[in-house]
Parts: sequence; C-alpha cells; structure tokens
Amino acid sequence: MSKCVCIIGAGPSGLASIKSCLEEGLDCVCYELSDDIGGIWNTKNPTSNASVYSSCTMISSKQMSCFSDFPVPAGAPTFMHNRWVLLYLRLYAEQFQLTSRIIFGAKVLSVQPKLPTDVNTRWIVEVNQRNVTADGRTEQLSVRRKFGAVLICTGHHWQANCPRPSGIANFTGDICHSSSYVDYQRFANKRVLVVGLGNSGADIACELSWHCRSVMLSCRGGGSWIVGKTGPFGWPMDALATTRLGRLLLPDWALECAVRAFANFKHCHQHLGLRPEYRCVDRKSHERQESHKCHNSHKSIESHKRQESHKRQESHKSKESHKSKESHKSKESHKRQESHKSQESHKSKESHKRQESHKSKESHKRQESHKRQESHKSQESHKSKESHKSHNSHKSKESHKSQESHKRQESHKRQESHKRQESHKRQESHKRQESHKRQESHKRQESKRQESHKRQESHKRQESHKRQESFKRLESLIVRRTKNNAWKHGVCMLDPQPLRSVLSTHPTIHDQLQYRIADGFVSVKPGLTRFTSDGRAEFADGSSASVDAVIFATGYRPTLPFVSKELLEIEPDGWAGLYKFTFHREYNTFAAVGLLQVVGAFFPVLEAQARWAAKVFAERQVDDLHHLLPDTEKRDAEIVERKRRI
Repeated sequence: MSKCVCIIGAGPSGLASIKSCLEEGLDCVCYELSDDIGGIWNTKNPTSNASVYSSCTMISSKQMSCFSDFPVPAGAPTFMHNRWVLLYLRLYAEQFQLTSRIIFGAKVLSVQPKLPTDVNTRWIVEVNQRNVTADGRTEQLSVRRKFGAVLICTGHHWQANCPRPSGIANFTGDICHSSSYVDYQRFANKRVLVVGLGNSGADIACELSWHCRSVMLSCRGGGSWIVGKTGPFGWPMDALATTRLGRLLLPDWALECAVRAFANFKHCHQHLGLRPEYRCVDRKSHERQESHKCHNSHKSIESHKRQESHKRQESHKSKESHKSKESHKSKESHKRQESHKSQESHKSKESHKRQESHKSKESHKRQESHKRQESHKSQESHKSKESHKSHNSHKSKESHKSQESHKRQESHKRQESHKRQESHKRQESHKRQESHKRQESHKRQESKRQESHKRQESHKRQESHKRQESFKRLESLIVRRTKNNAWKHGVCMLDPQPLRSVLSTHPTIHDQLQYRIADGFVSVKPGLTRFTSDGRAEFADGSSASVDAVIFATGYRPTLPFVSKELLEIEPDGWAGLYKFTFHREYNTFAAVGLLQVVGAFFPVLEAQARWAAKVFAERQVDDLHHLLPDTEKRDAEIVERKRRI
C-alpha cells in the first residue's frame, strides 16, 4: 500500500504518527489547526481548540511518560509541569525533523472515502488552509486532496461536557468549564463551587483554596477515592506498579494481588474495559503490553488459523481415506462379479463348442453311414433298413440324453449364481451394519469428548471466576487500607456512599487535596441537583449554599466534526467503536491515535498505536494484511466483546 498519509493534529499523537510513517518509508502531511505544535499542552497558543490550565502537571512520572527512543531531558522533575511537556515535544520534533511535515493554520473540513465499498480505499480530504499571495497577503484557501490513508490524531479534548442543572438560568454568577480555566485570578476572593472530583477538579479546587473566600467541591455519588502520585519512599506510584523486584520477594499469587492493586491505583481496569487477558505478573512494561496488543495480536489469529486448518485437513484426510476404502471395496466386488460373469460366459461357450463338435461328428457319421447304405442297397436292403432303424433309435436316445444333461447344467448354474448373490447380499448387509456400528460408536465417543470438554471448560471458568473474586477482595482490601493509611476518607467526607468497591470508579490522582480538606479550606459536597429561584446551589442531601462562580470540571465529549456519522459515530460516553481503539471496523486505511482513555502513561500507548498503523499502511501486499490486521468479521466480534466488558 505505498501511499501518502494524511495526519490530522500535531499534538503528541500527531508527532508520534509522523515519525512512525517516516520510519516505514511513507510520505505524510500533517494538518494542524493552531499555529504551533503541542496540542493541549501548549497553553500560550491562542488558536488552540483546548489547552490545560497554567498550573497543570502530569499525573504520571517522567520515566513512564516518554517515547521509547527519546528519554526526558536531564533535570526535568519527576512529574513534569506543562511547560516541561511542551519543551519535551519541541525537542522530539526537532530531533527527528518532524516540523517540516506540518501545515499550520489548516482546518480540516471533511474526510470522505473515494470508494466506500473498498476496504483499501483512498480518501478525499478537504482542507481550509492559509495561502500567501504574490503581494504578501494571507488568505484562506479551500483545497481538496487525495490521500492513501488517514490518521486521526486530534485526541478527545474537543467539546466540553458542560451539564445544565435545573434552574441554572437563575444563577447570575460566573459559569465556566475547566477547558477555559487558566488560573485563579478570575476567581480571586470569590465563593467558588467546583463540580466534579476528577483530576482537573482536584487541581483547580486546591489552587483556588489559596486565593478564594471559600471553595466547595461537589462530587456525584458522594465522594471518590484519592490516590497519591508517589508511593513508599517517594517512588512514583506508576513506576512501582511495573517493577519486577516482586518476583524475587513474593510468590506469584501474592505478587499478582499486589501488582493488580498498584496498577489499579490510577485507573480501574475492570470497569473501564481495559483489563488485560493475561496476568499482571506476566507483564514486563506498559509499552510492551500495548505493543503486544497492537503489533503481535496477529500471532494468536495465525495460530488459531493454523489449528483450524490442521483440523480441517485431518478431517478431510479421514473422509478421503474412508471414501477410498469404500471405493476399493466396491471395485473389488465389481471385479469379482465381472470375473464370475466371464467364467460363466467361458463355460457356456465351451459347452456350445462341444455341442457343435458333437453335432458335426454325428453329421459326418450319418453321411458315412448313408454312403455305405447307398453302396449296399442292392445287397443289404433288409439289413440296411434294420440298421437304419436301430441307428435312428440310438440317435434319439443320445439327443434326449444331451438335452437332459444340458438342463441339469443350466439348473446347476442358476443355483450357483443364486447362492453367490445371496452370499454377496449377506456380506454387504454385514458390512453396512458394521460401518453403522462404527459410526455410532464414533459419534458416542465424540459426544463424550465434547461433554468432557464442556465440563472442563465450565470448571475452568468457575475456578477462574473464584480466583478473580478472591483477587478482587484481596486487592480491594489492600488498596482500601493503603489509601486510608494517611487519611481516613470517611473523616474527610470522601468515602463513597453507598460504600462501593475501591476499584469500581476512576480514582483521582492527587497529593494535596486531603490536606486542604483536613485544614478546612475545601469543603466536600454531594452532587449538585439544581439552582433555586434566588440563585443558591442546592445539593443532593438537601443543603444549599450561595456561590459567586461555578466551574464544571466534568470532562469532555469526544467529537470529530470533519467526519460524517456514517463513517464514524462517537457515542456520548466516548465510545468510538474502533478495533483495539485504533482501526476502523471496515477500512484498512483509516485509523485513530489517542482516541481512548489510557491506564497509566499516555505517550507509550500513542507510540504503539502510531507504529501499528504505519506498519499496516506500509504493507504493499494489500491481500496479505491478516498478519497485521484481521478481517471485518473478527474486528466486529472484538469490538462487541470489548464494549460488553466496558
């Protein structure tokens, strides 16, 4: 598939995609809406669609939040501020000369397949980009261009998910979403309500607590679990979760529980549908996990195909062998019948020859006798008459004897033939009965094997379910106690009500929120229900409070305005229906990078997705993609199963 790839977006996903395409020898063009790289990490770009607030830092460590072939510069803090992240991305683009492939100030208007029925179709991309005229003026020019493949790298921070509580029209204060929050100055000396206890909500509430009159933090569901960025002895929690030291200190079952507990500190794998099929102790690193998922998923498919092919070949061979045996038997039987018929025919011919010979001899004798009779007519007339009479009598007797003998022979032949036919019928019937018995026996054995296999599978599922439930209870106990070591969530009013599993919701990563709550600078409220007629905020427990500003830290709704719903429809909960969160269910030349919520560090996952997509696009044998990407039917099955788990 030698082609030019269209990459939309020049954030971390777009930069990783450009580099991967260049490494595979593909030509690529990247369209960026803003005037600079970095995406949401570039807070100084006024044309950016969305950006992080000025005090935002990464919740994953620098050791984990970097690309595999470009480490974070020396001197960077463990949890990098957004300016450090932007500096890292600039150095990455400069090191691999990626900026020359980017067209800035270009707004993608539409992406359409040239041949909708072709899985390897080319794409028509319409772009509104800046054009500098001969006299130096800048104008917007609409351009339509054909590409061999499309990579969507815009991320999911597009449309703010801003709820509209009942009675919000009665509120006359300041209302904004966290996507438009820059710093505390806009809200200084005000009473602020922050809705949402995610990572952004916790950061904003802590920052405002130093500069505002009061800060209230409203959380739907009554609270959330708070997890620190650092673990024991100041080590980053995400780095501890991937260490292999536990293999030397703990048995497998204990290490499994511990690693699951630490791995679930930041994200709940089970409830987000990202729980891997293999055990935690088999995982070497997060990058290897994603690379194994993306690049080597075809190995299991190939193995399954080989097994199925081997089974079909064995079944075909057995059928052919059975058919050949039956055919050989029928041929042998036919040969015996033909031999028998030829023998019978030969016997009949021999008998006919003997009869003809006998007749010719008799005729000759009669002629000789007639001559003798004619020569002696005159002398032996009386004797000749007597002799003639005796001769005629003898001939009649001989003829009668030959006829009787012939009848006996015919009768004997018919009896022999009838006996042989009866014997053949009995043999054939016996063979059919034996074959039927063997088939019935084979069916019973197959049925027994299937029943045994079903019982074994059921037993395995039950045992696996029991182990998982045991692991869940143990890891829940470990995580609950670990999280409550420094602060009791119930005392800080952060204990979820009704009390649910530790890993049933997405935890919040923060180190300072518990201190600000304990010091009284941040008060925790239940979910916001409505605004009263006098503009007061009313909560789920019936209490109300007067506030001057409301900040909705309620996340985003992923949307792709340049892609039609017929091509790719993203549901309100962010589900895009992509195979392995990357490839379109039908087209091999349409993929997305970064359109997912990741457990842990984000950059290694982006890199693995980009490399996988580039390898598929670079495959020249379009009919031999099964080792990199399965067919539409298997993609659909995986998408349905993953959505069911989520």
